[in-house]
Amino acid sequence: MKLAQLAELPLGLVLGTICEANAPNEEEAAVWRKLAEESVAAKGMDAARHLSNR
Repeated sequence: MKLAQLAELPLGLVLGTICEANAPNEEEAAVWRKLAEESVAAKGMDAARHLSNR
């Protein structure tokens, strides 16, 4: 959590990336990869909403 905060990155991206790299098989890696990708997409949607509310 602290790494994500310091880097100003979504927690799901940091956890997903780390866990994907350490996954024992491709199936589990794919689950973590999806979490990371969805975290980035959600962050982008939040940013777009923030800009449209200005």
